Amino acid sequence: MNRQWIINDFQRAFEESEKWTCSTYTSGIKINGNAVEVRIQLENCEVNDHAEYISKVANQHINWCVNNIQDILNYVAFKITPLANEWVQEGESELTTDDIKNRIFIQSINISGTGEFDSNIPIEDGNFILYFNDDDIFGGHVIQQWVDRDYILEEEPNLWG
Repeated sequence: MNRQWIINDFQRAFEESEKWTCSTYTSGIKINGNAVEVRIQLENCEVNDHAEYISKVANQHINWCVNNIQDILNYVAFKITPLANEWVQEGESELTTDDIKNRIFIQSINISGTGEFDSNIPIEDGNFILYFNDDDIFGGHVIQQWVDRDYILEEEPNLWG
């Protein structure tokens, strides 16, 4: 399936202190029927709005996620299965990769950077993070998966929060 998401309705919040400035842009979509927050946070950016660029980068990442959701879920579930089974309580059955794949879902796509804008390099170095709801497999911790600029799932997924 090759869907092309286009979201332009980012809400912007701007914070400033003596040491830094920060803009946060948020929007949302649905992937597999689940609400997914799309969050872009830029530090040390100018006050002006870079909405067109931010929208382009976010939509590129979103489209990759939507078009590859089954592969993403397969990878994360496979990699996290051994850890999940360390969390299984006495008397409960071990979880299979399919069990985990059917229970977890992306709840947030987080993109961050330093405000260095380059049309060839998405925000900062192009990396972003996917956060998955764990369906209480890990006691409510979120599963975190880094994705690099070439859309390769980096390292192992880990727990956050």
